Amino acid sequence: MKVKEIKDMKELKWLLGCEESYRYKMLERMRSDCEFYLYLLGTGEDRLWAKDKKLHIECMKAVWKSFPNEGKPKWLTWEQILEYEDYIVKNKVYTLEWVLKRGDVDRHAILGRLVDDCNNYIRTGSNNVNWLWRKDTKEQIKYMKAIWKSFKKYIKPSWLTWEQILAYENEMCK
Repeated sequence: MKVKEIKDMKELKWLLGCEESYRYKMLERMRSDCEFYLYLLGTGEDRLWAKDKKLHIECMKAVWKSFPNEGKPKWLTWEQILEYEDYIVKNKVYTLEWVLKRGDVDRHAILGRLVDDCNNYIRTGSNNVNWLWRKDTKEQIKYMKAIWKSFKKYIKPSWLTWEQILAYENEMCK
C-alpha cells in the first residue's frame, strides 16, 4: 500500500469516516505497530499498517487529530506521536538514551541481541563489524555495559555477567 501522498490514500480516507470507537482501535493498532517496529530494532517496515514509516506516522497524526479535543486519547499524546516520528522516521532511534528509556523486557531483548551479535562476530573470526548491531565494536560494548548497569540487582540477566562483557571487550576491541 505504498503511495506518494497521504491525500491519495483511500484506506485513510475510509478510516477517518469510521465511528470514533473504531478509530480508537485503529490508532492503538498503529501505536502497537510502532512499538513492534522499535522492538525489532528498525526492521519490519512492511508490518506497519501503512507499510511505510513516514506514511504510518502521518496516518497516526491524521487519526489522532480526527478526535474532538475532549475525546483525544489519554493513552497516546501528540508528543508521543512526535517521539515515534523522531525514532522511526527521523532515525533518532536506538541512541543509548532511547535504549535506556525502554522497559526491562525490551532492554533484556536488546542486550540479548547485542550478545548474539558479539558471539557471531567472534565465531566468524572475520572482524566484520557488519555482524554488529552498532557497526562498531567499541560502541557495541558501550551499549552492553550501559544496558547491563541499568538493571536493578534483582533483574540483571542471569545469562550475562559483567566479567563476560569485559571478556567480549577484550576479545573484540584489541
